[in-house]
Amino acid sequence: MKVHRLLVLIILCIITSFVKADHIIGSDLSYTCSGKNDSTWKVTFNFYRDCNGCYVLSQSPKCGTSENCNSSLTAPTAVTIRCMDNSSTIGTLNLTRTAIIDITKTCKKEKSKCEQPCTTSYPYGIEKHVFEGTLDLRQAMKNGCCRFELSAL
Repeated sequence: MKVHRLLVLIILCIITSFVKADHIIGSDLSYTCSGKNDSTWKVTFNFYRDCNGCYVLSQSPKCGTSENCNSSLTAPTAVTIRCMDNSSTIGTLNLTRTAIIDITKTCKKEKSKCEQPCTTSYPYGIEKHVFEGTLDLRQAMKNGCCRFELSAL
């Protein structure tokens, strides 16, 4: 029994030595009424990137990025809209990236890992990528849908 546990532990150590952390460190999705009518909404999807990891959506490699990542070409840039009243998919809202913001808090004399030129000694950095779109639910509401679900792709 002890031999089996030791063997499992060794295999786990070998497997985890090849595991690589991802550059995606979080996201949030929000929506606000556009003010034009009660069925048009501004949708905002924020995507947070570790600047020591892969860059995203053909973004030029930044400081600290030495990885050649296949996933750097994609990021969640669309939202699926579902009607919860009848469990049907209404469609997809494509979002446009409107900003890339370095949100790293550093002392005034320090630059984060996200800033150019790459002369900083500070080892950390976080970028916030902002994606936005306008969602019009008028037709879905006319068809009897009252409850909606948004999910990032």
